Amino acid sequence: MGLFNFWEQKKMKKELRKMFGKHFSFITNEYGYNVELSVYDKDSFGNFIIELSNGPKRIKIISDRSQIFIEILDSEKGWIDKEVILKVKGIPHNRFINTEFGLWTGYEIENQAIDLKNNWIYLDL
Repeated sequence: MGLFNFWEQKKMKKELRKMFGKHFSFITNEYGYNVELSVYDKDSFGNFIIELSNGPKRIKIISDRSQIFIEILDSEKGWIDKEVILKVKGIPHNRFINTEFGLWTGYEIENQAIDLKNNWIYLDL
């Protein structure tokens, strides 16, 4: 795992830099995206938003109460959840196991990072 560039590190709070470097640095290192926005609120469950761009292409990583959501910007439709795009492309929602309580584990940070990397080609990014 490489380090994302100095400018992007300066735009992100320490808590976000560590998480981003561990799970999502491939977006900047391998695909050339730049961090455009990062917002972190430690008082609201550690919620955050990171928005990245590469020309007109944009990705948003959102943490809401420890669940991670990834949205892709469609120039005509606005922000669309990654899961919706993958469903339309025929990639099943059951890529991740359900817990014993029936909860889908796909919104865990590790799973979202792996899933984004594995399905990058289907997201037209």
